[in-house]
Formats: sequence, C-alpha cells, structure tokens
Amino acid sequence: MGATSSIVASRDNNIEMNIADELPTNEARVMKRHSSQPAGQFFASLMLRQKQNDGNVRPSVSLRSSGSFDPSSPYSQLLPPEVIESFRKEYEALKLTKEQEIQALQRKEQKMDTENNRLRAELQALNKQCQKLRQERDVAKDRCYEASERAIALEQDREKVQRQFKIFRETKESEIQDLLQAKRQLESKFQRLEAHGMATVDDHNFSSNDTMQNLRNSAGQFGVESEWWAAPESEATSLFGSCIHLQNDSNLECSDSLPDMQDNARLRDTEDFDQDFTSTNTFSTLNNFTNVPPSTQTGDFYPTAILRCYVSATPDVIQDAKMLLLHPDLKELKQSCIKEGYCLSIAHFTDMENYHQILKEGECSDLPKNATIQFAVSKCSVFVIFIGSVLGPYTETECQEAHFNMPGLKNTLFCIKQSSHNTSNSCAKILKRIEESSAKKTSFYNSPDDGCNTALKEIFKAVRLEFGVNMQNSCTNSYHAPIEVNCIDEVGLDPYVEVTQHEIALMTSKENQVKVVGLDKSFDRMDEAVSSPGPVPPLLVSGTAGSGKTCLLSSWISRLRSNCPDALILSHFVTGPSAVDADPVILLRRLLLQLCQHLPAGNPSQTQLYASYDVIRLSETLPRWLEQLSSRSNRRIVLVIDSLDLIQDAQKHFNWLLDPLHVGVRVVFSVGVDSCPEEWRQFPTLHLEPLSVQSVKTLLSEHAVKRNVLLSQQWEYDVISHCRTATTCHPLYVTLLSMLVCNICEGYISQKFFHACCQTRDSVELYGMFLHETEEKCSSQDTNNYVKATLQFIACSPYGLSETELMSLVPDLTWLTWTNLIHTLTMLCIIKEKAGFFVPHNSEISRLLFERYVGNHSNKRRCHKKMLAWLRSYYGNLVSPRSTDFLLWLLHEDEERDDLFTVLRSPYVFYLMYSRGRASELVGLWNFLNEEKQAIATYYNDALKQLETTWNQQNNKLHSMTEVAHIYEAFGRFLKDLGLMEEAVAALQRSLEIQETVLDPDHPAIADTLHHLASVYVQWGKLSAAEPLYRQSLELVESAAGSDHPRVAQELSALVKIARKTGRRDYANQLQLRVISITKRNGKISLNHLERIRKRTLTLEELTLGEDSLETAQALYDLGVLYHLQNNLENAESVFKRSVKIREKLIGRKNLEVAQCLHNLGSVYNERRQYSKALDCMSDALTIRKEMLGLHDSSTVSTLKHVAVLYKKLNDHNKARHSYEHLLQISIEVSGEKSTSTANAMVDLAVAECQTKHLDAAFPLYKKALVIYRNVYGGSCQQVSQTLRNIAVLLYQQGNLEEAAKVYKESMGDKSHK
Repeated sequence: MGATSSIVASRDNNIEMNIADELPTNEARVMKRHSSQPAGQFFASLMLRQKQNDGNVRPSVSLRSSGSFDPSSPYSQLLPPEVIESFRKEYEALKLTKEQEIQALQRKEQKMDTENNRLRAELQALNKQCQKLRQERDVAKDRCYEASERAIALEQDREKVQRQFKIFRETKESEIQDLLQAKRQLESKFQRLEAHGMATVDDHNFSSNDTMQNLRNSAGQFGVESEWWAAPESEATSLFGSCIHLQNDSNLECSDSLPDMQDNARLRDTEDFDQDFTSTNTFSTLNNFTNVPPSTQTGDFYPTAILRCYVSATPDVIQDAKMLLLHPDLKELKQSCIKEGYCLSIAHFTDMENYHQILKEGECSDLPKNATIQFAVSKCSVFVIFIGSVLGPYTETECQEAHFNMPGLKNTLFCIKQSSHNTSNSCAKILKRIEESSAKKTSFYNSPDDGCNTALKEIFKAVRLEFGVNMQNSCTNSYHAPIEVNCIDEVGLDPYVEVTQHEIALMTSKENQVKVVGLDKSFDRMDEAVSSPGPVPPLLVSGTAGSGKTCLLSSWISRLRSNCPDALILSHFVTGPSAVDADPVILLRRLLLQLCQHLPAGNPSQTQLYASYDVIRLSETLPRWLEQLSSRSNRRIVLVIDSLDLIQDAQKHFNWLLDPLHVGVRVVFSVGVDSCPEEWRQFPTLHLEPLSVQSVKTLLSEHAVKRNVLLSQQWEYDVISHCRTATTCHPLYVTLLSMLVCNICEGYISQKFFHACCQTRDSVELYGMFLHETEEKCSSQDTNNYVKATLQFIACSPYGLSETELMSLVPDLTWLTWTNLIHTLTMLCIIKEKAGFFVPHNSEISRLLFERYVGNHSNKRRCHKKMLAWLRSYYGNLVSPRSTDFLLWLLHEDEERDDLFTVLRSPYVFYLMYSRGRASELVGLWNFLNEEKQAIATYYNDALKQLETTWNQQNNKLHSMTEVAHIYEAFGRFLKDLGLMEEAVAALQRSLEIQETVLDPDHPAIADTLHHLASVYVQWGKLSAAEPLYRQSLELVESAAGSDHPRVAQELSALVKIARKTGRRDYANQLQLRVISITKRNGKISLNHLERIRKRTLTLEELTLGEDSLETAQALYDLGVLYHLQNNLENAESVFKRSVKIREKLIGRKNLEVAQCLHNLGSVYNERRQYSKALDCMSDALTIRKEMLGLHDSSTVSTLKHVAVLYKKLNDHNKARHSYEHLLQISIEVSGEKSTSTANAMVDLAVAECQTKHLDAAFPLYKKALVIYRNVYGGSCQQVSQTLRNIAVLLYQQGNLEEAAKVYKESMGDKSHK
C-alpha cells in the first residue's frame, strides 16, 4: 500500500475525487490533499469538474484501498520526475517500515503465545495446588469438628463426674457431721452423767440446753471458714455465715417458754401430750392467732382483698339507711381503700320493690327473695341494721342469718331508733331476742344523723382493723413518711400474689371444703419420692385440665407439713398463663424469700443483691442456694410448683432441673398433658387417672355431707351408672355432677335438667348445659343481657373483676339481680372468687366463656375498649394498684403505644409497680415500646422534676415533698437494678436532700435512704463511700428503735459484708455475733411477717384507747400476742393484765376467755423467768378450764402440762410427779394404752419419778413406752433411741453398769442404723 490512493478513472468520464467526508450532493466538491502528498501547483490546479454525462456519479474508490501509485500510467507522465522519484522513495520507505512492524508484531505474537502457554501451565499448576489445599482444608475442618465434639463430650463427662463426686462428697460430709455430732452428744452425755449421775429430760424433750451449748462450743473446732460461699461477681459476701449457727433456731434457743396463744373460738387440738413450752414455736403462735371481727385473720396476717358490709333497715327508718349509703365520708372511705389496693363493698336491698313494705302480723315474706337476702348476708363480714318500731318483710331473715344463728361470728351493729310510736309485736320480739343474745354492739339514737354517724364509725373501725386504712389519710396519697422504724424490704412482693397464694395453700384446710377423694395412691407415690434416699430426679405430676393437680399439691403440702415438720417446703402455685404469678421473676423471688426465712441465725436475706428483673441470675441462684442450704442444714428441702408449664420460658429458666439434684433436695411440679416440654417427659411421672367407681361414690357422699342434704339411692345410682368412661369419671365432671345432685335436693334445679345433664359426655358439654340453663332461667331479657355482659367482661379481664366494678361496668345492675346471678354462677362452678375478684372457675370454663360470649378478636377488642372507657371514668385520676395493673394490661394488649407511654411515664404508676416487686414487668413494657434504659431514666427524671415543681406550688408542702422523696428513693433503687450507678446516686441524694429539708434530722425515713444509697455504692464497688453511710443509718435506727430492733441487724449485716470484703475478719466476726444475738431475741420471723405484725400492732393500739368493753379486751388480748411475737414481754404483760381485768369486770372470772388470757399471761411470766407468778396464772386458768370444759379437754390438758413444767422449774418435783400422773391417766382414757400420746406421758412420768428418786417406779414406765414406740415407729426412730438412753442412765444410777452399757450401745446402734 502506498501513502496515497490510486486515482482510477475512465477516459470518457470526468475524474471525480470522493473522500470520506464528502459534502452534500448539491454543493461543489473540493479535493483535499492527503498529509503524505507534497504541496504543489499541480494539486492546486486540480479542480472538480461539472458532470457532462447523464448526471450519475461513478462509485468512488478510496485512495487507501486503490493500491500504490503506478508510474507507468499515462497520467504519470504529467508529474515531474523528481516528484515521482520522491513518491517512489517514500513508498519504499513506508513499505519497509510496515514490513518491519509486521515482523515485530509477529515476533511479539510468538512471544505472547509462549508467555500464554507458560502462564496457562502455571495456572493449571496453581489450580491443582488450590484443589489440594481445599481438600486439606475440608479434612482439617472435619477433624476440628470431630475434636470439638470430643471436647464437648469430655466436658460433659467431666461435669457429670464432678456432679457425682460432689454429691458423693456432700453425702459423706453429711455422714461425717452426723458421726461427729453423735460423738459430741455422747461425750456431753457422759460428762453430765459424771457430774449429776442422772439425765433429766423435760417432758421428753431430747435436746437439752447443755447438749446444744456443747454443740455450739465444739462446732468451732474444725476451722471451717465463716462464709459458706460467695455471691457472684463483685458481690462476694457471706450468704450464711459461721457454721457455728447451722442448727435450727428452735434448737439454738431451747427456752421452754413460748406461750400457747390460742383462739377463743377454736382451741388447739393436742392429741400428743409430749408438747410443752419448747414445742411451741413462733409460727404455731402465728397460726393460733385470735380471730378478730369483722373477718377471720390468718396466722400470717394476710389481709383479705375485700370487705363486705351489709346495710339493712326496717321500713320506718329506711331513709336513715339511705343517708348512710349516700354519705360523702363513706364514699371517701371507699376511695381510700381503693388507693391501698383493697375493696369496700356495701351491699343493700333498699332499692328492691317490696323491701320498704311493712310486714303485717302472720304474713310471710317472698321465699325466693328470702333465700337471696340470706345468701347476701352470709357473704358479708359487717352487718349494720337500723331498727325502728315496725319490721319489714325480710328483717327477721337478715337478723337470723347475721346474728341469731351464730352470735359473735360477724361484726354486727344494731342501731335502734328511740321513738314515741308504739312498737309492733314482731319488732318487740326481735328487740327482745337482741337483748337476750347479749349483742356486743347495740346503739340507740334519736336523730338520723346520730344513727348515721354511729354506723359510719363502726364501718371505719372495721376497715381500719381489716385493711389498716386510716380515714384521716384519705384525702392525701398514701406515700407518706413512715412514723416508725421499718425493716428494709428489698423483695417487695405483690400483696395480691401473696393473698392468692395463701388462699390456694389453705384451699383444702378450710372447714367448708370437701374432703379430698381418690388421691391416696398419689400421696403415697409423692411421699415415697420425698423419703427415698440418695439423689432423686424431679417428680412430674401430669394431668388434664380439671384433673385435680392443684388440689393434690395443696393437700399434699398440708399433709407433709404435719407428717414431716422438719422438712423445709417451698411452694408456688400458678393460677393462669397471663396471671401475675406466672412471671418467672416473681416465682423465683418468692422461692428465694421462702428459702431465706430458713437460713441459720444471723444471716439475713441476700435477695437484694440481685437485680429485680434479672431472671437469668435468679434462675442461677435458686439451685445453688437449695444445694448449699440442704448440705449445711442437713434438712430435707421440698420444692413444689404447680403448673410450671404455664411459666413464661419455663424450659429455659428451669433447665437446671435436668441436672442431678442434691441428695437433700426434692422437686415436685405439675404440668398439663399437652403442654409439657419434651425434655421433662423423661422425669418420673405421676399421671392423675380418672376416678374409680368407689371414689365417685365417696365424692358424691362428701358433697352431700358438706351441703347437709340427704341423697336418694336413685340419684346416687344415676350418677354412678353414668360415670363409666374416662371423660365421665374425670374429677371435674364428677364434681359438677355431685354439686348438681345437691342442688336438686335444695330445690335449685329440676330433675329434668339433671337427666339432660346426664346425657353429656364430658365437662365441656356439661358446662354448655349449665350456661344454657342459666340463660333460660332469667326472668327477663334485661336479666339475660346482664348475664351475658357479666360473663363477657369476666372472660376478657386478665385478673377478674370485683362485684363493685361489675355493678358499675354493667348499667342498671341491682344488688338483687347481682346476688341471684352470683349465687347461680358460683353454685354451678362457672365462676369463683379469688382474692376478692370473680374469675372463671377453671381453664375449661374459661375457654368456653370466651368462645360463647366473646367469639373472636374483634369482639375482644370492642370489649377492651368498653372496659378502658369505664376504667378511666370509674377511677378517674385515682392511681391505685388495681387501676394501674388493669390499665397497663389493656393498653399493652391492644397495642396502644402512645397511651401506654403516657401512663408509664407517670411517677405514681412507676412507684406502685416498683414497690410491689413488678420491676420486671415495668422493664418489659418499656422494651415493648423499644426504649433503652438510658432513655427510661431520662423520662422518669424529667417527670419527677416536673412533679417536684408542681408540689412546691401546693399548700401541703411537707406531705407533698415527702411523697416526692419516696418516689425519688424508689427511682434510685430502680436505676441501681438497671446498672445506672451514677444516675442512681443522684436520685437517692436528691431524696436525701428533700427529706433532710422537710423532716426531722433524726427521722427513720432518712436512715432508709442512707441504707439504699450505701447499697448502690457497694454494688458500684466503692466500699469506702458506703461504710460511713451504713454507720450513719445504724445510728439513726438505734436512736429511734433501740439496739435490739431487727432493722439494727440489717444495718449490722451490711457492715459485716463490707468488713469481710475489706479483709477485717475479726471486726466482721464481732458484728456477726451481735447480729446473731438480735436475731435470736426477735425470734425466727421473716421481716415481711414482722412488718405486718407491726402494722397490726399499731392498729390494735388505736382500738384499745376507748372505754372498757369486751371489744377493747379482745383488742388488748390480740395486742399482747403481737407484743410477744416482737419479744416485747413487758408490754405484753401489761396488756394481758388489762385484758384480764376488763373481762373479769364485765363477764366474771369463770369464763374461758379469762382462762385463755391467764394462760398467756402465765406464758409471758415464764418467758421472764418469774415462775411463781407464772404458776399462779396457770393454776387459775387450769381451775377455770376444769370447771368449764372438763378434765379431758385438750386445752385443759395443755394447761395441766404447763403447770407440771413450772413445778419442775420451781424444784417442786413431787407436785410435778402428781401432775404427770394425772396426764398419764387422762391420756389412757382418751387415746388408749397403746397410743404414742400415752407413751409420751409415760416417759414424762418416768423422768419425774427419777427426779424424786423412785427409780423402781420409773423402769416399767420406760419399758412400756419403749414397746409402744417400737410398735408404732419401728426400732430406728428417735423416740426409741432416747428412751433406751434414759433406761441406760437409770440402770447406771442403780449400779447395774454392765446392763447400762449394753442398753446404751443398743441406743447408739439404733441411731446409726437409722
């Protein structure tokens, strides 16, 4: 190719030069010179020519594609030679250059091919190497995985071996401790034999003071570290303390003198005559606490959630009753009760149609309404009636049920109006009966205001005694500063949960409950699981809904407490999946609190060391404490949990159940058949089977006895013949049928309905029949609507509804309609009352109610909207525990995030939730709103500042700012739980600043804040800042309450922890000894119980300020019991004396109440070691009880036994021996010659004979008692061992040394065998 293109043209045509960028067709074309062509005139003269042909343009040929220049062409002659030569040279040079370039490119291509081949070979080699490395990597991964699996397996085996070795080691340590203890007892026994020559055992009490003192003194010889184990992380403090104090508190302090506090209406049943002062502990004293009107108080002082008051009036004074019902003070009292979490319900029928009619002579009242009113009166605790000159149609029924049938059972007030009108004959008869019945509360009034004020005063007193609510505080909030020194309550359990748990625990012990039927085999299986030796896996109790799991566990716990009093039983019952007690945090904290109540002396609860919502740490703590307490205290610990499968994330939080338990720990829990996790099915299982035919018959008879009805053989046959399948023999189904038969006998249902119910196949169908019958029996469509609305609201509520809430929630619902409705629904086991609220009776009816009256989610939301609107209108701005729980649940359930955020930010809502131990729920709600803990702290801090500003502007500045200080204190504790230490310190310091400003500098509330501030510093690790705060708090408490108050022990325990952490062991041991001393003096009572006792003491002190009356005497008696529980013996003596004086003045000396008060006064004198005075009181009580009850009554026997003990303490052994002779004679007459009670009495008399040197008379008594013990308990029981030792001592004193040694070895062999 040349540098230019060839010019190809025909001779006949003009030459036309086309280039790549040719111009448009109509324009003149100009030939452009190529850059390789030289400039000259020749090219300059070449011009485009006009077409002379047909106008067609010949296809152009590119200069580059036309080939090289041809010099032989005719046209070449036109060029100069030098140009042609120049073209040729240029052409040759260009050609040579291009050829060289082509050759270079070819060489480069060859080189590139060679390089490419080399790289391809290298790539193939790398691929092979990579493949080989991949294979090696896969092999290495497989080997690593196998090694990991082997490591995990080895780790599991190692842990298993460690656990097994741990169990083996602890078992052997326990055996060694038993042997060492036996050795010390033997040495102590022989030392006493050498010193005295005779063992004196008071009333078969096998652990004398000298023995226990020697045990305490010798326990320190083994050099055991004072701490049992350390708390996790930085909380390395002692949980228990010195091993010197591992014995039970009753053994540490064998005082021979706890009083026998008994109830007037229910005297203690003492079949065994071996119980003296030493056998009565503080908890039995609590359980025997006197019932004080208006309602029965339990031994643990758990108040009921509701107080019902019934108001009645005769027709001529019905306006006085209406004035009482509309009185503003009564409304204010209701609001005060709601603030404290209680409910005051005022029942009345003054709006009933014929209630105000005058009853004519010989006229009968409406029988159905009579039954309704009778039921309403029976449910009330306080009865107030206004009586004029005439009677109404139902007045006699009301008085009969409230007072005449059982005088004194209810708190009854008769307000009798003095009128100039003639009194009717029927009214005169009622007034005469009231006078003859010795009604304690009868008031005469003239004006309606006087009668109304008298009734209000009585209701206020009843509320004050039952709830502790003071009317003077009703206009202000309840977060006032405490007046007295309180113990620090770090746990803060919800009172509603405690009341619910207490009701379930007493479910089978109530007098009106049906006897448990068909569970004997289950009891034996559970007893076997508890008593079997060695490590035992948990026992799983399985059953369907309504099979009796809760009833079984509750009954078994009561049975176990009586059969195994030394066993430590921890229990928790879950009432539903959405209930408060289903929260794992609340469950674990309750169990830990129960466990801490049984720690050795001087070791306070450590639950405050763990965050209130940290369920992981709590779940790790519980098994560790169970193991440590069981191994150290040598006691059997039984953990019972009902419906564990309903706990949130139960499988995660109770995963430790899969590990081997300690040899002394037993776990029993119940689950549903379908909801049991798969991992738990490997446990030994007790499945509750349907009832047998005999059990069905027995259960039917028990229901008939309870309802006091007589069943015909035909009805009994119908029930037994129908209950043949598994579903019809289900316990719930049989119970419903049995109650149905009893209702037939009482005339509530027809036989036709009963036969229709017998056609049903299971409980669901039977409940469907019940609901259908309830709707059919409604007298009107309005009543039917009331039934449906009531059941709908109950089915949609999480915690149930009270009767006052339902009556305000359902419009136009009267007391007559409500009473009929509640009577029918409870009678048919559709709903029940739990802690004052009506809830579905069981899970079966709960599902049925939802399906029948709610149906779907949209209806549920509509029902929630109604309840939310009612809640806001009913409670308004009143912040109460009930409104707070209900409102938060509704907003969370309906996902109303904005409203929920507004409610949660309220400082009062926060205080109510945190003070009741609901911090985990509070945090859960904030997590639902996606808020971080720092943001939560900011919200509450801003709200408190705003609240503080608002309170500063009010008139009642002292009370308001104290309230703000308490909320700041709770806020600081909450921040400590969240781990925000700096913010917690700031909040507590602000609380301290407020209290120091508005309160006295020595006020006990300041000590509380100082304690909490110091605990924050301890958790933060700043011990140097915490110790002076604890010391300051200790000084304030000691100056306000003395040096023996339990709160002092709390402060000292905190200082002990700091001293141990800082290495000051000697100082810590000194403080620990003082803690132990205070703990002993205050008795083995939990701080929660002690706080309830203190509050009730304050209430009773107010009630004893009035004039002398039987009510005042009863309040003084109860106050004496509480003083004794607080170890305040001086005040107990004073109030007992005053109670005796008032009763002797009003009812005479020969009265059982006087005898009981004298008995307790003698017990107090015995505690104070004034034995002569104690003997005088006991002798007087014995004389009265002999005359009133006879010699064989249990209370008379108890007093006689205490008299014998006092004679021994006064060294009058002859009179003591005569008393024991009487006791033995009584025991033989009451229990027979072969009973354990008689054996105990024989041993007591034998000891008395030995003390009077009548050894020959004592020996046959010991032998007879020994035979009875062996026949009843076997040869390895403690009674046999101790009796043999007493015989050995007797033989030793007689000089028969060889026989004495033989008998003593036999006694030790029996114990070793045991």
